[in-house]
Amino acid sequence: MKKNKLKPFFILVCSSTELSNVEGISAAGANPEAQRLTPSLDAEFIALGKTLSAETLPVSPEGIISPAIISKACLNLLDAKIVVINAGCFHPIKGLDPKQYFNLGLEPSKNFAIEDSFSFDECEAIFLDSLELFNKLDFNEEEHELIIAECVVGGTTTALGLLELLGYDAKELISSSFKDNNKNLKEKIINALKLRTKELDMSELDNPLYKCAIAGDKAQVVITGLALSAMQNGINVNLAGGTQMLAIYALIKTLTEGFFMEELIDVTTSPWLISDSSSNALELANLINEDLELNYLEDLTSIEEKLSKEISKFTGYPGWQEIKALYNKGYVKEGVGMGALLKLLEF
Repeated sequence: MKKNKLKPFFILVCSSTELSNVEGISAAGANPEAQRLTPSLDAEFIALGKTLSAETLPVSPEGIISPAIISKACLNLLDAKIVVINAGCFHPIKGLDPKQYFNLGLEPSKNFAIEDSFSFDECEAIFLDSLELFNKLDFNEEEHELIIAECVVGGTTTALGLLELLGYDAKELISSSFKDNNKNLKEKIINALKLRTKELDMSELDNPLYKCAIAGDKAQVVITGLALSAMQNGINVNLAGGTQMLAIYALIKTLTEGFFMEELIDVTTSPWLISDSSSNALELANLINEDLELNYLEDLTSIEEKLSKEISKFTGYPGWQEIKALYNKGYVKEGVGMGALLKLLEF
């Protein structure tokens, strides 16, 4: 990540999957029913600084607040331009200015343990639409720095599904939204995937993107399209996140084999993911590309005062010190582009 004075151009891609109906798959909401609202609530808060679809931001089963509160505080301090893309949420995203909101008209992905997440035809259509969508955005490379983030409940599991099909053994390396990593449940889902696809030769798939359709989610396809469109125009892409963004990086690397422009793509995550003892994002990044340097803010000290002051403006929510103490205990590691935005504040 380069130091510069460009304004962040923050794209949040929100999507849902029926995997979120599985009890214990995600902590991005108090329960599976509440989690169906999470992407919409996070998106509303990122764009508006408040939620319209429910009274407050989502909380985990333990009552821990969504990382969207940190992301929004950073976006305010950075004076960022914000774009939200609805890539198949269960619930509408309300109240956004049409100039900053793009609804792709998609349905949520299916539970890939039972059936393909979506069809190959839809996968192709989403990808092509996303390539074109980037050119419709008001992005100016002389003014903006491109940051792409995601909000998908169950996203670490769809990331694992995609990585599995891309040929990476990542099950011991991936993170979880829970304090105690739910690796056993993820393993059961991956075993179900293997069972239902045992007759399918992955090497014969016409397009690596189809692996998203088999065991990923629609946000992965949208972000891949946006990123490749930007990179084709010589624009640097900062993928803001953890396991999901590493899976998308791996997909882009596979899609562009032979002409992969690694100098145009970064992955930036949070210090809480890096310090998570139940996963290993640094090793996963090295597994995907030994030259990939995972960016993150090592020391929060320099940004804490201004971040605390900004978070205090959100009435009815916990303050920075309380949030940090809980995140330090492992209750939240990453989400909604938080890590990349914290890193940008350092500059």
